[in-house]
Amino acid sequence: MTGKSKPAKKRPRASASKPRKASKPRKASPARKASKPRKASKLGESDQLFRRVFEEGPLAEDVGERQRQLERSVAELKATNQELQAFIDTLAQNLREPLLIVTNFSHHLPEALGGQAADDLQRIRVAGRHMVHIVDDLRDLADVSRVEITPREVDLFLLAREIIDDLSVRVPDRNVRFEAETGIKARGDKTLLKLLLTNLLQNAWKYTGPSEDAWIELGVAENEGEVPTYHVRDNGIGFDNANREIIFKPFKRLHARTEFAGSGLGLAIVERIVRRHGGRVWAEGVPGEGAVFRFTLAPPSTRASSG
Repeated sequence: MTGKSKPAKKRPRASASKPRKASKPRKASPARKASKPRKASKLGESDQLFRRVFEEGPLAEDVGERQRQLERSVAELKATNQELQAFIDTLAQNLREPLLIVTNFSHHLPEALGGQAADDLQRIRVAGRHMVHIVDDLRDLADVSRVEITPREVDLFLLAREIIDDLSVRVPDRNVRFEAETGIKARGDKTLLKLLLTNLLQNAWKYTGPSEDAWIELGVAENEGEVPTYHVRDNGIGFDNANREIIFKPFKRLHARTEFAGSGLGLAIVERIVRRHGGRVWAEGVPGEGAVFRFTLAPPSTRASSG
Protein backbone atom coordinates (compact mmCIF):
# COMPACT_ATOMS: atom_id res chain seq x y z
CA MET A 1 0.00 0.00 0.00
CA THR A 2 1.46 3.08 -1.14
CA GLY A 3 1.10 6.06 1.16
CA LYS A 4 0.50 9.58 0.06
CA SER A 5 3.70 11.18 -0.94
CA LYS A 6 4.64 14.13 1.08
CA PRO A 7 4.81 17.30 -0.86
CA ALA A 8 8.32 18.29 -1.63
CA LYS A 9 9.59 21.12 0.44
CA LYS A 10 10.03 24.25 -1.56
CA ARG A 11 13.41 25.68 -1.41
CA PRO A 12 13.31 29.06 0.08
CA ARG A 13 13.75 31.72 -2.54
CA ALA A 14 16.49 34.09 -2.14
CA SER A 15 15.24 37.12 -0.33
CA ALA A 16 14.87 40.13 -2.56
CA SER A 17 16.12 42.36 0.19
CA LYS A 18 19.61 40.94 0.13
CA PRO A 19 20.47 42.18 -3.36
CA ARG A 20 19.03 45.55 -2.36
CA LYS A 21 21.52 45.73 0.43
CA ALA A 22 24.23 45.16 -2.08
CA SER A 23 22.84 47.99 -4.17
CA LYS A 24 23.60 50.68 -1.59
CA PRO A 25 26.67 51.91 -3.46
CA ARG A 26 24.32 52.97 -6.27
CA LYS A 27 23.60 56.11 -4.26
CA ALA A 28 27.11 57.20 -5.08
CA SER A 29 26.98 55.89 -8.62
CA PRO A 30 28.31 58.07 -11.40
CA ALA A 31 24.84 58.37 -12.86
CA ARG A 32 23.49 60.10 -9.75
CA LYS A 33 26.56 62.25 -9.34
CA ALA A 34 26.07 63.40 -12.88
CA SER A 35 22.76 64.96 -11.84
CA LYS A 36 24.54 67.80 -9.96
CA PRO A 37 25.35 69.81 -13.08
CA ARG A 38 21.62 70.25 -13.54
CA LYS A 39 21.67 72.66 -10.55
CA ALA A 40 24.45 74.60 -12.24
CA SER A 41 22.40 74.79 -15.37
CA LYS A 42 19.48 76.14 -13.34
CA LEU A 43 21.81 78.73 -11.83
CA GLY A 44 22.93 79.61 -15.31
CA GLU A 45 19.34 80.10 -16.39
CA SER A 46 18.72 82.35 -13.37
CA ASP A 47 21.83 84.34 -14.17
CA GLN A 48 20.68 84.79 -17.75
CA LEU A 49 17.24 85.88 -16.55
CA PHE A 50 18.86 88.33 -14.12
CA ARG A 51 20.97 89.79 -16.92
CA ARG A 52 17.98 90.13 -19.21
CA VAL A 53 16.08 92.01 -16.50
CA PHE A 54 18.90 94.36 -15.55
CA GLU A 55 20.61 94.78 -18.91
CA GLU A 56 17.75 94.62 -21.35
CA GLY A 57 14.58 95.35 -19.36
CA PRO A 58 13.00 98.63 -18.20
CA LEU A 59 15.15 98.63 -15.07
CA ALA A 60 18.30 98.71 -17.17
CA GLU A 61 16.94 101.63 -19.16
CA ASP A 62 16.14 103.51 -15.93
CA VAL A 63 19.64 102.89 -14.49
CA GLY A 64 21.26 103.97 -17.74
CA GLU A 65 19.20 107.15 -17.87
CA ARG A 66 20.07 108.02 -14.27
CA GLN A 67 23.75 107.48 -15.00
CA ARG A 68 23.57 109.78 -18.02
CA GLN A 69 21.80 112.42 -15.92
CA LEU A 70 24.52 112.17 -13.26
CA GLU A 71 27.25 112.58 -15.88
CA ARG A 72 25.49 115.62 -17.32
CA SER A 73 25.11 117.12 -13.82
CA VAL A 74 28.80 116.60 -13.05
CA ALA A 75 29.80 118.20 -16.36
CA GLU A 76 27.50 121.17 -15.73
CA LEU A 77 28.83 121.61 -12.19
CA LYS A 78 32.41 121.52 -13.43
CA ALA A 79 31.64 124.11 -16.12
CA THR A 80 29.85 126.31 -13.57
CA ASN A 81 32.82 126.17 -11.18
CA GLN A 82 35.19 127.12 -13.99
CA GLU A 83 32.99 130.06 -14.96
CA LEU A 84 32.73 131.15 -11.33
CA GLN A 85 36.48 130.96 -10.89
CA ALA A 86 37.04 132.98 -14.06
CA PHE A 87 34.56 135.56 -12.78
CA ILE A 88 36.34 135.79 -9.42
CA ASP A 89 39.71 136.28 -11.13
CA THR A 90 38.33 138.99 -13.41
CA LEU A 91 36.50 140.72 -10.56
CA ALA A 92 39.58 140.66 -8.34
CA GLN A 93 41.76 142.11 -11.07
CA ASN A 94 39.26 144.82 -12.01
CA LEU A 95 38.78 145.83 -8.40
CA ARG A 96 42.43 145.74 -7.45
CA GLU A 97 43.80 147.99 -10.18
CA PRO A 98 41.63 151.08 -9.50
CA LEU A 99 42.10 150.67 -5.76
CA LEU A 100 45.86 150.66 -6.18
CA ILE A 101 45.67 153.78 -8.33
CA VAL A 102 43.64 155.59 -5.66
CA THR A 103 45.92 154.59 -2.79
CA ASN A 104 49.18 155.21 -4.68
CA PHE A 105 48.29 158.65 -6.04
CA SER A 106 46.83 159.76 -2.71
CA HIS A 107 50.30 159.58 -1.16
CA HIS A 108 51.26 162.89 -2.79
CA LEU A 109 48.13 164.84 -1.90
CA PRO A 110 48.59 165.34 1.86
CA GLU A 111 51.57 167.63 1.12
CA ALA A 112 49.27 169.99 -0.79
CA LEU A 113 46.38 169.70 1.64
CA GLY A 114 46.10 170.49 5.27
CA GLY A 115 43.75 170.33 8.18
CA GLN A 116 40.57 168.31 7.85
CA ALA A 117 41.14 167.60 4.16
CA ALA A 118 44.39 165.81 4.93
CA ASP A 119 42.68 163.72 7.61
CA ASP A 120 39.88 162.76 5.25
CA LEU A 121 42.37 161.79 2.60
CA GLN A 122 44.20 159.59 5.10
CA ARG A 123 40.93 157.76 5.80
CA ILE A 124 40.48 157.22 2.06
CA ARG A 125 43.97 155.75 1.79
CA VAL A 126 43.38 153.40 4.74
CA ALA A 127 40.07 152.24 3.29
CA GLY A 128 41.68 151.72 -0.10
CA ARG A 129 44.47 149.57 1.35
CA HIS A 130 41.89 147.59 3.29
CA MET A 131 39.92 146.87 0.12
CA VAL A 132 43.09 145.75 -1.67
CA HIS A 133 43.79 143.42 1.26
CA ILE A 134 40.28 141.95 1.05
CA VAL A 135 40.56 141.40 -2.71
CA ASP A 136 43.92 139.66 -2.32
CA ASP A 137 42.62 137.41 0.46
CA LEU A 138 39.47 136.56 -1.49
CA ARG A 139 41.65 135.45 -4.37
CA ASP A 140 43.79 133.38 -2.00
CA LEU A 141 40.68 131.76 -0.54
CA ALA A 142 39.46 130.86 -4.04
CA ASP A 143 42.90 129.55 -5.06
CA VAL A 144 43.08 127.28 -2.02
CA SER A 145 39.95 125.48 -3.17
CA ARG A 146 41.07 124.88 -6.74
CA VAL A 147 44.84 124.35 -6.57
CA GLU A 148 46.06 120.79 -7.04
CA ILE A 149 47.89 119.61 -3.93
CA THR A 150 51.41 118.29 -4.47
CA PRO A 151 52.49 116.50 -1.27
CA ARG A 152 56.14 116.71 -0.29
CA GLU A 153 58.24 117.09 2.85
CA VAL A 154 58.28 120.74 3.90
CA ASP A 155 60.54 122.39 6.47
CA LEU A 156 58.08 124.51 8.47
CA PHE A 157 60.86 126.07 10.54
CA LEU A 158 62.54 127.58 7.47
CA LEU A 159 59.21 128.86 6.12
CA ALA A 160 58.32 130.42 9.47
CA ARG A 161 61.77 132.01 9.85
CA GLU A 162 61.40 133.58 6.41
CA ILE A 163 57.93 134.96 7.23
CA ILE A 164 59.05 136.42 10.58
CA ASP A 165 62.10 138.04 8.98
CA ASP A 166 59.85 139.65 6.36
CA LEU A 167 57.50 140.98 9.05
CA SER A 168 60.47 142.41 10.94
CA VAL A 169 61.60 144.30 7.84
CA ARG A 170 58.13 145.66 7.16
CA VAL A 171 57.61 146.73 10.79
CA PRO A 172 61.14 147.60 11.98
CA ASP A 173 59.99 149.38 15.15
CA ARG A 174 58.71 146.12 16.65
CA ASN A 175 60.86 143.66 18.55
CA VAL A 176 59.12 140.27 18.60
CA ARG A 177 60.94 137.19 19.88
CA PHE A 178 60.40 134.11 17.71
CA GLU A 179 60.93 130.69 19.24
CA ALA A 180 60.98 127.38 17.35
CA GLU A 181 62.99 124.21 17.18
CA THR A 182 64.90 123.64 13.96
CA GLY A 183 63.85 120.78 11.74
CA ILE A 184 60.07 120.93 12.21
CA LYS A 185 58.89 119.04 9.15
CA ALA A 186 55.45 118.38 7.66
CA ARG A 187 54.13 116.63 4.59
CA GLY A 188 51.92 118.72 2.36
CA ASP A 189 51.78 121.24 -0.45
CA LYS A 190 54.60 123.75 0.09
CA THR A 191 52.77 126.74 -1.41
CA LEU A 192 49.66 126.15 0.68
CA LEU A 193 51.63 125.47 3.86
CA LYS A 194 53.51 128.73 3.42
CA LEU A 195 50.19 130.55 3.02
CA LEU A 196 48.90 128.79 6.14
CA LEU A 197 51.91 129.83 8.25
CA THR A 198 51.84 133.35 6.81
CA ASN A 199 48.28 133.87 8.03
CA LEU A 200 48.88 132.31 11.45
CA LEU A 201 52.13 134.21 12.08
CA GLN A 202 50.72 137.51 10.81
CA ASN A 203 47.76 136.97 13.11
CA ALA A 204 50.07 136.38 16.07
CA TRP A 205 52.24 139.35 15.09
CA LYS A 206 49.20 141.62 14.93
CA TYR A 207 47.63 140.62 18.25
CA THR A 208 50.91 140.78 20.18
CA GLY A 209 51.16 144.46 19.27
CA PRO A 210 50.11 145.71 22.72
CA SER A 211 52.49 143.29 24.50
CA GLU A 212 55.69 144.81 25.90
CA ASP A 213 57.71 141.60 25.59
CA ALA A 214 56.02 139.97 22.62
CA TRP A 215 56.92 136.43 21.61
CA ILE A 216 55.62 133.91 19.07
CA GLU A 217 56.29 130.18 19.15
CA LEU A 218 56.09 127.47 16.49
CA GLY A 219 56.10 123.89 17.76
CA VAL A 220 54.98 120.33 17.16
CA ALA A 221 53.83 117.43 19.35
CA GLU A 222 54.46 113.94 17.98
CA ASN A 223 53.00 110.92 19.74
CA GLU A 224 53.51 107.36 18.54
CA GLY A 225 50.61 106.13 16.45
CA GLU A 226 49.18 109.64 15.98
CA VAL A 227 49.58 112.34 13.37
CA PRO A 228 51.76 115.32 14.42
CA THR A 229 49.97 118.29 15.96
CA TYR A 230 51.56 121.64 15.09
CA HIS A 231 50.91 124.89 16.92
CA VAL A 232 51.50 128.63 16.76
CA ARG A 233 51.39 130.24 20.20
CA ASP A 234 51.65 133.89 21.26
CA ASN A 235 51.33 136.08 24.33
CA GLY A 236 49.00 138.60 22.71
CA ILE A 237 45.58 139.86 23.73
CA GLY A 238 43.99 136.38 23.52
CA PHE A 239 40.24 135.80 23.17
CA ASP A 240 37.29 134.23 24.93
CA ASN A 241 37.00 130.51 24.17
CA ALA A 242 33.28 130.99 23.61
CA ASN A 243 34.28 132.51 20.25
CA ARG A 244 36.80 129.86 19.18
CA GLU A 245 34.49 128.45 16.49
CA ILE A 246 33.38 131.64 14.76
CA ILE A 247 36.88 133.05 14.28
CA PHE A 248 37.45 130.60 11.41
CA LYS A 249 34.42 131.86 9.48
CA PRO A 250 34.92 134.47 6.72
CA PHE A 251 34.59 138.11 7.83
CA LYS A 252 33.93 137.17 11.47
CA ARG A 253 35.93 139.52 13.66
CA LEU A 254 36.20 139.79 17.44
CA HIS A 255 37.59 143.32 17.35
CA ALA A 256 36.81 146.47 15.41
CA ARG A 257 38.88 147.09 12.29
CA THR A 258 40.01 150.39 13.78
CA GLU A 259 41.68 148.43 16.62
CA PHE A 260 43.33 145.72 14.52
CA ALA A 261 43.56 145.89 10.74
CA GLY A 262 42.77 142.86 8.62
CA SER A 263 40.44 141.44 6.01
CA GLY A 264 38.66 138.97 8.29
CA LEU A 265 39.66 136.13 5.95
CA GLY A 266 43.05 134.99 7.27
CA LEU A 267 41.81 132.25 9.60
CA ALA A 268 39.21 131.14 7.04
CA ILE A 269 42.10 130.56 4.62
CA VAL A 270 43.95 128.59 7.32
CA GLU A 271 40.90 126.39 7.94
CA ARG A 272 40.44 125.74 4.22
CA ILE A 273 44.10 124.74 3.73
CA VAL A 274 44.06 122.39 6.72
CA ARG A 275 40.80 120.80 5.55
CA ARG A 276 42.22 120.25 2.06
CA HIS A 277 45.08 118.30 3.63
CA GLY A 278 42.62 116.13 5.56
CA GLY A 279 43.44 117.64 8.96
CA ARG A 280 41.70 119.93 11.40
CA VAL A 281 42.48 123.23 13.15
CA TRP A 282 41.32 124.55 16.50
CA ALA A 283 42.19 127.41 18.83
CA GLU A 284 42.36 128.18 22.54
CA GLY A 285 42.66 131.58 24.13
CA VAL A 286 42.87 133.38 27.43
CA PRO A 287 41.89 137.06 27.39
CA GLY A 288 44.90 139.21 28.15
CA GLU A 289 47.34 136.30 28.15
CA GLY A 290 47.52 134.94 24.61
CA ALA A 291 46.29 132.29 22.23
CA VAL A 292 47.39 129.04 20.60
CA PHE A 293 46.32 127.67 17.24
CA ARG A 294 46.79 123.94 16.72
CA PHE A 295 46.44 122.02 13.48
CA THR A 296 47.05 118.63 11.90
CA LEU A 297 47.69 117.92 8.23
CA ALA A 298 46.28 114.40 7.84
CA PRO A 299 43.33 112.32 9.09
CA PRO A 300 43.79 110.76 12.57
CA SER A 301 44.21 107.21 11.18
CA THR A 302 46.96 108.07 8.70
CA ARG A 303 49.95 107.56 11.01
CA ALA A 304 48.55 104.34 12.47
CA SER A 305 47.80 102.81 9.07
CA SER A 306 51.16 103.77 7.62
CA GLY A 307 53.04 102.22 10.53
